Amino acid sequence: MGGGFGGGMGGGMSGGMGNIPGTAYGGATDPSMLNLKEGFRIIPTITAAERYDSNVFLVPKTRGIDRSDYVSTLAPRIRGLYAGSGMQLNALVGAISEYYVKNTNFNYVGANAGLALNLGPMLDRVWKGMQFTISDTFSYSPQPPAFLVGDQTTSTTNQAGSTSNLLVNGMQVGRANSTSNTLSTTLTAPVSQRVSLTGSYTRGFIRFGTSEVQQIGVLLDTSYQTFTAGVNTLLSPQDTLTLSYIDTNFSYGQTGGSFTTRGGTLAWAHLFSPNVSLYSRAGVLVINGGVLGSSSTSTTSPAGISGNSTNSSTIAPTGGLGLTWRDQTTSLFLNYGVSITPSYQFAAQPLLTNTVSFSVAQVMPNPDFIGLASVNYARGDEIGSSSTNSISYSSYGGSGGALYKFTQKSFLNLNYQFTKYDSQFGAQGFSVARHLVMLSFSQAFY
Repeated sequence: MGGGFGGGMGGGMSGGMGNIPGTAYGGATDPSMLNLKEGFRIIPTITAAERYDSNVFLVPKTRGIDRSDYVSTLAPRIRGLYAGSGMQLNALVGAISEYYVKNTNFNYVGANAGLALNLGPMLDRVWKGMQFTISDTFSYSPQPPAFLVGDQTTSTTNQAGSTSNLLVNGMQVGRANSTSNTLSTTLTAPVSQRVSLTGSYTRGFIRFGTSEVQQIGVLLDTSYQTFTAGVNTLLSPQDTLTLSYIDTNFSYGQTGGSFTTRGGTLAWAHLFSPNVSLYSRAGVLVINGGVLGSSSTSTTSPAGISGNSTNSSTIAPTGGLGLTWRDQTTSLFLNYGVSITPSYQFAAQPLLTNTVSFSVAQVMPNPDFIGLASVNYARGDEIGSSSTNSISYSSYGGSGGALYKFTQKSFLNLNYQFTKYDSQFGAQGFSVARHLVMLSFSQAFY
């Protein structure tokens, strides 16, 4: 049994299977997440869980409504792994079904999928040292998350202070059917032993369908796409400096409104050891446009939202700091970021968002036990608008638990989570709290 996480907690695209963005605790809680060195594997997995949920509605406390429930979950999925001389692939597709004891009308079947593809080994034959990665995540669920709990997505090609998904930024909406997808590509092309050209493209969206509860504000279909281009300089074997240009466009479905951000960043990456690394990034963005609108706080209809855009420009900071520690027994990730994100509740507006995330998975002296903990915090404030119905929110959450490995294929996980979301729209304030206690069992077949 025991012996670290999937052949060691380090890795990443260059040293084994790359993680799909949003993978909790670097894959430590998933028995299908093998560190395949060579070959092809198809691994079916099934997870069964029982939980107590204090707020299945994901709404503020309301007189006459019992928001708590007991929920049974069944989640089958199939993971495909390939490692060869030309590429490395980690792909996952799955379904999730939930049964509610009190609110049987909430019973549903959802779906999720993701991939991480590294074509660097193939392109290296054409252009020495070239790296090209593709990642994608898809989700259909009536429970849009505020945070990616336990997310440890980072690599030398990522921007410090960034998140796996700009649309998962601490904002919590009420229970509503939602479809989301985020596609990302990154490219590194060396032009000398010390200098490389870098670029990336990301496209993401979230779309809302039927709302199963009374929302505290309208929900807005939102999409974005980001281009980056830069120069990467290797200062020493441990230090890398990257100068980048960033161009992002955000757009809203119901209003037809949009805003853009353009700017530059300077990033520094330092490798303390093969297991410990630090990423930092700082820069400025110029925000153009913005949708000045108002919304009703009692309906999900887009009526009353204006699609008029302003022509003013606003300057805002962007950047962050990230620390990663990965070895055979510890996977630790600490990240702070400040960025511009879109509001997809209340009104279509750019928000200046600060986020902090921390997660750790630690193998215990008995290597069959793994301790898990994570903390998330976010604050968003409307920027560049004179609207009296300004938007702001703050949210935080914590999670802790323990995982026991009966075998390398059979995991038992006991977990507790708490989240608190406070939002402000004009003079109106809302508060949503949620407690979860969950026991889950996962079995992989290989």
